[in-house]
Amino acid sequence: MEVNGTFYRLQSPATFEKWFNETPATFRFAIKTNRYLTHNNKKLLYPKSSVLIEKNHAEALGEKLAVVLWHLPS
Repeated sequence: MEVNGTFYRLQSPATFEKWFNETPATFRFAIKTNRYLTHNNKKLLYPKSSVLIEKNHAEALGEKLAVVLWHLPS
């Protein structure tokens, strides 16, 4: 399942944990990087700290996180 909500709002670790707990063991997620990183202020300038924040939040998905999509501006 592609999660578009991660593009529009930084999700909390608790949200990712809830998603993990409420889905079957074989379920997999594809999350989008947050638009702050790719479209708004950052525009991929100095992305390391923003990527680490998103990564740390999404760790609660564990093995259910299959893909991280990068929605780039045109």
